[in-house]
Amino acid sequence: MTVKELINLLTTMPQDALVVTEVYSYGFDTVDTASVISVKENPQKAWYLGKYIDSAVSEIMYECVDSTNSETIDVVFLFSATKYDNK
Repeated sequence: MTVKELINLLTTMPQDALVVTEVYSYGFDTVDTASVISVKENPQKAWYLGKYIDSAVSEIMYECVDSTNSETIDVVFLFSATKYDNK
């Protein structure tokens, strides 16, 4: 995706939304798309974990953690499909 394409896509998104992307390991990939998703603050604090987790799976993954105090927020997620490609 080019800067021009990304700007055009982002103009359709909520203008005051936080922008996030996935974290893991090292390297760079191109952005393929952007979408609005709901996230919650990650109850686990470690340098290798992202600050936010997908609210749709947080209840399953962190069922032992009281997530009722964690506010759900809508964010713009920049997605890179190459992360899932067989390299």
